[in-house]
Amino acid sequence: MNAIYQPKKMMYLLSFLCGGLGATPYRDKDITNYRGKISRETNHNDIMQALMYLTKKKQEDPSFYFRFLVDSTHKVKCIFWTDPRSIRYYQNFGDCVSFDTTYLTNKYRMPFAPFAGITGHGLTCIFGCALISDETTDTFKWLFQTFLEAVGGKEPISIMTDQDGAMRSAIAQIFPNASHRSCVFHIKYKAELKCGRRLDKENLREEFKDIIDNSLTKEEFETLWQQMIQKHEIHHIKYFQDIYNTRETWAPVWFKQEFYPFINTTSRSEGTNARYKRNVGPQYSITSFLKEYERIQETIYDNERQADHDTNIKEKSKLWSNYCIEQQA
Repeated sequence: MNAIYQPKKMMYLLSFLCGGLGATPYRDKDITNYRGKISRETNHNDIMQALMYLTKKKQEDPSFYFRFLVDSTHKVKCIFWTDPRSIRYYQNFGDCVSFDTTYLTNKYRMPFAPFAGITGHGLTCIFGCALISDETTDTFKWLFQTFLEAVGGKEPISIMTDQDGAMRSAIAQIFPNASHRSCVFHIKYKAELKCGRRLDKENLREEFKDIIDNSLTKEEFETLWQQMIQKHEIHHIKYFQDIYNTRETWAPVWFKQEFYPFINTTSRSEGTNARYKRNVGPQYSITSFLKEYERIQETIYDNERQADHDTNIKEKSKLWSNYCIEQQA
């Protein structure tokens, strides 16, 4: 249970507002019971409430966009939504998109799939969000096509995702002109899981990471990789064989000419996922999730407005480098 919504936290706040615990007409159990009652009442009509909520948003602002996908039994499989400000952000900053999915963000265990990006101030923004029932190629194709429709047909120039095969297939079909790069963090993380003991020997871990992070040319990467394989005698390890065969999809040196501003990983998407999980746990309804999206979006917009304000009235006290081009900018 999220700490913010624990009954004891709520009781502390209520007692403060009422002037003490003795003046509070409720107890921890009362709050727990009431929350359970609300949950039971919404269990049977949660999807309908979510639809009503999104329809109301659409009525308040015709630029608000949402779509449902249902299966042959009329069961909701996917929900996608975005708002006008997110669409404007995409028009300005949508050249690079970070996309990732995560589980356990709602009581239906539907993966959460945010389209995240980076503003001109280097801040994370959200272009749109979805809850999906599965991670198949067909589902991703529907989602990417729906996203394209929402943003007026503008394809991203570059996309950062994990190594999911279904996602890669859907991107190739719906965003054929985009540069698609896999997250290098997942490459390193899986290497630890699959080859951790081997990496502990003879500084292999340091050498492995150095080749990935610091190779300046493809030729240097190829040469150093083969030297590493021979030196540490790891020809037989399947994971190293697999990632070498797919090196053109994840190794940073293959993307030096592509537009991936400030990112080598899907951490922007994963950070967005974490922000939701802090306040919306697996036991909460879809409507609660939609409301949390609205709250997080307001925070994003406020941060961006503050950054705009600071840029307009303040002078930078520190520069990233001592190059004249940065001072001129």
